[in-house]
Amino acid sequence: MARHAGRTRFAYRWRVNYYSPRGVEVQDGFQLSYITAFRSAGDSVALVGGPTTSAAAAVQANVVFARNDLRERLGEGRPDVRGWNSFRDIVAVLKQRS
Repeated sequence: MARHAGRTRFAYRWRVNYYSPRGVEVQDGFQLSYITAFRSAGDSVALVGGPTTSAAAAVQANVVFARNDLRERLGEGRPDVRGWNSFRDIVAVLKQRS
């Protein structure tokens, strides 16, 4: 299972850089760029998110594991949005879907 996150480095202080699937540094749209690329390739996308996760990106995922503010922003009644407390919750759902 692929996962993507920002790249950190320490140069006087911690810095985080985000790169698109094509390797170009992006300031906005990091999550959406990966979801769009994977969906275009025919892949199924599971997004694990929280308060800082892009709602625009989450809407494009096949299943979203959301906490707190993200879950509220996406709406309670959506069957593709699931709450989670531990990674065991996520694994259980992904096993059912495979």
